[in-house]
Amino acid sequence: MGPEVNRRLDEATVDKLTDLLIDEESRRLLKQVTKFRRTMNPEFYPEPNLETEYYPEGAPVFNNIDVSRLDDAGAYIGDTLADSAY
Repeated sequence: MGPEVNRRLDEATVDKLTDLLIDEESRRLLKQVTKFRRTMNPEFYPEPNLETEYYPEGAPVFNNIDVSRLDDAGAYIGDTLADSAY
């Protein structure tokens, strides 16, 4: 791995992060992003999920969390508010 890749990717930190992830989808996505950062080949850039912007279905985002607050300060059409369940 050349020095330009080392600036784009901290392998030790990626390894630590991988160990913290508990679901396969998150690990798969991290592996794909890492491969893209290593190669800068757009073929490996992850396809965005256009259906679920913030909380992908099946990802254990809210495990062990009683209360969640989202501050979406972007200027769009209000879709975040419409999709939120209170």
